[in-house]
Amino acid sequence: MDPIARGAFWKLIHDLAESHHTIFVSTHYMDEAEYCGRLALMYRGKVIALGSPAELKRGLTSHSLLHLDSTEPLETMRALESVTGVLEVAVFGGGLHVTVDDVEATSARVREALAAKGIEVKRLERIEPSMEDVFVAMIEAEERKAA
Repeated sequence: MDPIARGAFWKLIHDLAESHHTIFVSTHYMDEAEYCGRLALMYRGKVIALGSPAELKRGLTSHSLLHLDSTEPLETMRALESVTGVLEVAVFGGGLHVTVDDVEATSARVREALAAKGIEVKRLERIEPSMEDVFVAMIEAEERKAA
């Protein structure tokens, strides 16, 4: 759907919800899921999480998320592959989302590793996970259970 129609669609949903109607929305767009009061995240036909977006984000306690902007994103990704405490690195917008097990210790190691490669860190800070981050983490947890 085009952006104007999508905006009108979400306005209608909000108007109905404010008038105490229950609205069921099925979407693959996790940014849209952020607007919902309560979510049921499904994977392979099974509900793997249930709650508000805030509750699901708070439930992601196994790791933390950093946003990293650097002068050389591709080289940064390569450099972070061997840094202890870095669990995953993914492109997110114009920067990188770095999943870590310990924010303080790993942030220091990230800065050291990038400085050793001559890569300037423009921004490195802890961020709240998006619903997409939460969903991916939950899918990975389900995959580990199945293995």
